[in-house]
Amino acid sequence: MEEIINKDFVIIIQGPIRIDYKLIEKKWEGFDLIWSTWENENITSTHPIVFNNPPIKPGVKNVCYQQKSTLFGLFKAKELGYLKCLKWRSDQYPTNANELIALFNKDKINVMYWHNFQKGYYIDYFMYGQIDDMILIWDFEINSDISYPEEIITNQLYNNKIDVTCIGDRLTEANTIIWEKDKFKLDLSTYKYDKLFMDKNLNDGFFIH
Repeated sequence: MEEIINKDFVIIIQGPIRIDYKLIEKKWEGFDLIWSTWENENITSTHPIVFNNPPIKPGVKNVCYQQKSTLFGLFKAKELGYLKCLKWRSDQYPTNANELIALFNKDKINVMYWHNFQKGYYIDYFMYGQIDDMILIWDFEINSDISYPEEIITNQLYNNKIDVTCIGDRLTEANTIIWEKDKFKLDLSTYKYDKLFMDKNLNDGFFIH
């Protein structure tokens, strides 16, 4: 079993290796990491790596890929004795990791924002919280009525009555998250200026289930 620096908290980086994984590890230097990616991905790390077989079906907008890499990362974290984790995309990185972690409410599930589009949903760029809660959220059956992945996650939060907090409004230019998408670098702190993104929780009475 791998040595653990801090049994309380680990960062699970899930998904295909889309940008230089060494850059991501440098940005998270000093933190425990678990990579949960796919077979044949080109990655060598001193941190634990989970190489997953692709799911049989991709699901709507590849949600089954996201689900499998997330869940197997969570299972690995629990096996190693961690209690909490940050589920993180493999194509983004923080500009100030310590200040970012300090923003999280340690007693709730933390996400970036509620997106006020269609019925509304929580965006899944990252998620921080108790590993047992995270497993409840990501261990779902695919419903043919679902039209986008975030709807599934929001339903899981609602059905399991899990408290949620958003931290997007507290991201700044100096303490932000960079998302490398389609050869562009997006500063996620700019989302606070888009009125579609809101700091909401499931008790605000806005969620249409």
